[in-house]
Amino acid sequence: MIRFKYRLNSLGLLKALGNHPDSFRALFVHSIKPPTARDRRDLFKVTYSIPAGNRQCLENDTICHWFNWLAEVQDGECPPLTVAMVLEFATGATVVPPLGFEDTPTIEFLHTARGRLAGQQKKIYPEANTCAVTLRLSRPDQ
Repeated sequence: MIRFKYRLNSLGLLKALGNHPDSFRALFVHSIKPPTARDRRDLFKVTYSIPAGNRQCLENDTICHWFNWLAEVQDGECPPLTVAMVLEFATGATVVPPLGFEDTPTIEFLHTARGRLAGQQKKIYPEANTCAVTLRLSRPDQ
């Protein structure tokens, strides 16, 4: 501990820590706060299809429904679900790790199959790959 203080003092940080402890708290103490819908929205990178295509219009609708549903979950309108449970389904973790996820969590979309695969059963439920931290959403009208 003496060495730690010495090193902080040599950089002038020890005095700054003493004068402004609240400013440095987040650097030294990880606080776990309950996840919110906005946190989840900002956490995921959305992978869209070709810009201005028909699929992207459908994907925008899907994302709007997804974020509205997350807000409803946060507001307690979908008991017994919680935002932490949704995060656990999508990532395998109930809270975001202090240093974030190794891979950026992404949202992809499940589209209706075409051509020779068109006869396959439509996927109506979301899918998650917790290893790749990928959430796949189906269209709300499917």
